Amino acid sequence: MVSCQSLRRDTLGKISGGSRVKTNFHGFGGKIAFTALRSIQSEELSPSASIEVEKKFQPPSIRELEELVKQHGGQELGKVAFTDLYYDDAEYSLVSTDTWLRRRDDTWELKVPVGTEEEYRSGDERAVFREVEGEASVMEALTEYVAGLDSSRPLAEALQACNFTAFAEFHTIRQKWSLSGCTIDLDVADFGYSIMEIEAMCGSEDDVPGALENVERVAELLNAQPLTSGHGGKLVTYIRNFCPQVLARLVQAGILHG
Repeated sequence: MVSCQSLRRDTLGKISGGSRVKTNFHGFGGKIAFTALRSIQSEELSPSASIEVEKKFQPPSIRELEELVKQHGGQELGKVAFTDLYYDDAEYSLVSTDTWLRRRDDTWELKVPVGTEEEYRSGDERAVFREVEGEASVMEALTEYVAGLDSSRPLAEALQACNFTAFAEFHTIRQKWSLSGCTIDLDVADFGYSIMEIEAMCGSEDDVPGALENVERVAELLNAQPLTSGHGGKLVTYIRNFCPQVLARLVQAGILHG
């Protein structure tokens, strides 16, 4: 697998109208420094609440967003920074089924598609995934996708033995709010891209339509603007700009449009 990192270094500065990325990002309507981060006070979720229903929107002014969240009875959850690495084999066997293996800092996560593509979409991407979190749970789930995965070894070693490598890596600064059962994330990625995500969690596929309605209702309360044509989430934007081989495979598989 060819790493996207060298292409990324060559391409930085061409996203977001050609403005080059700086170490202390400008976004959310103001400057956010790494040193200003504080811990997220997470809302408690049921252990069974493992289906993520998420839609993506254009990033608004942080001041306007804060005012609207407060006006409708929501609260700020805090700021956090994290690094994501996404893994696959040389044939991109996982991503070609819209399945995504991620290591966020020290936590392994697997996102498995739920429903048909026509049912649940957010712009150019699927909007509903079942989330599997934690090394043991991810290892167990991956045995259905990766032949010969040795579950007796640490996951990183087992994946390396199956010729898995990271094809994407980026850092994100995130500010979070909660409102009416949804989480609102305002993200700035270190390759010069920002986005707002509104997410609800549910425990079964039967609950997905209701969760999707709630996400859309919160989006309306916040005057959230949909992404324009050709724009997507952080990972899809990263792939479109830095990972031509991954993009070609996703287009071939019908996951993304060319």
